[in-house]
Amino acid sequence: MSIFSFAKKKEVRNPAETSNGNTAELANLVLNSIEEGVIIVHPSGVVLLSNPAAMRMLGVNDTSAILNVQIRSLLRLENGEGMKLEDSVNPVLLAINSGEKYSTRDFVLVNLIEQRKPVAISVVSTNSGQNERIITLRDISRELEEEGEQTEFIS
Repeated sequence: MSIFSFAKKKEVRNPAETSNGNTAELANLVLNSIEEGVIIVHPSGVVLLSNPAAMRMLGVNDTSAILNVQIRSLLRLENGEGMKLEDSVNPVLLAINSGEKYSTRDFVLVNLIEQRKPVAISVVSTNSGQNERIITLRDISRELEEEGEQTEFIS
């Protein structure tokens, strides 16, 4: 008797043919694993979803602290001189309100526990559902340090 007779045949599925349940599980796995903060916001500015990285950046531990909350109360930004951006001139909030695509590396995020982190922020609108906004946040502290070191080395 050969060793192959002991092996049971398993049905092999095409990974492209995932069910909706598997797709949702994979999306959830990705959102919970990535280091970039992801926040999904209704066009009215209400937070619908946030991943753990975004919660850490915003200084919260419990999703109930940010779900169904207006993004303007969470996304407090300062310019390079430490001046708070008022909502009426905050380009990130303006992009959320208008649905226009926007990205920047020019601001510092002041989280709910008053920690300050330079961040790269992008805002894009979805083309499905309720035209939600997807906000990504990335801590760029290390990048800015490396850029400063390179500048010092060149000088």
